[in-house]
Amino acid sequence: HQTVRNVPPMDDTQIEESDRIYRQRLGTLRSVDDMVKAILTELEESGVLDNTFIFYTADHGFHLGQLGMGFDKRQLYETDIRVPLFVRVPAAMRRSEPDGGTIVVDSPVSHVDLAPTILDLATGGKGKYVPESWDGLSYAPLLLPDSAKEEHA
Repeated sequence: HQTVRNVPPMDDTQIEESDRIYRQRLGTLRSVDDMVKAILTELEESGVLDNTFIFYTADHGFHLGQLGMGFDKRQLYETDIRVPLFVRVPAAMRRSEPDGGTIVVDSPVSHVDLAPTILDLATGGKGKYVPESWDGLSYAPLLLPDSAKEEHA
């Protein structure tokens, strides 16, 4: 583990390369945005958007100069261990805030929890179809209000 104090500042060539790679990533991200829009449009036009769970996540990516480090990511900094995870719950099953806003769940979950969660949601919940041999746990109970969990079990 290389500590930040031992990492020399990036030189001009490294900065230029890091900036070039970052711009390329932004271009790639734009195509991802276009694909997500196309999927949402198709779901809406097909009349199934309000019955569909949508999971959106990513991997850890690589450093591009953060903490003075180049093209790597294997340190135990918060930016290295946390990844985005968004779940859009079908309208009829959503928990709601008094003001109708978005629910933010602060419970830690991991990518290894995705498969048990999706299987749990697809089979009515309560984890009865998730094989014990699987790593990870279903976080379906965090996504659904108590009444939806009972109604759809």
